[in-house]
Amino acid sequence: MTRPDAGAASAAQAVSTPKRGFFNVTLPLAMVNFINQASRAIMALIGPALALEFALSAADLGLLAAILFVAYGLMQLPVGVALDLYGPRRVHSRFR
Repeated sequence: MTRPDAGAASAAQAVSTPKRGFFNVTLPLAMVNFINQASRAIMALIGPALALEFALSAADLGLLAAILFVAYGLMQLPVGVALDLYGPRRVHSRFR
């Protein structure tokens, strides 16, 4: 004979699983995406202060932003290969 609350417990577990996946997967990815976009937009925020402090022209600020994006793009390939070969835990622990 089955217990009447057994079905309710499995239904509650099925409902809590998507919530757990949301908090364990979606929220960390959203936070990392926010940090990524903020680091890319920082040049627009600090550009005027850099121009005043170091007497940079608009072309110099553009070159500085281009160097940042090129460095970011170049590092995606080796980091991606390292993630594929060694996994995220081992790669992340190497930079701590």
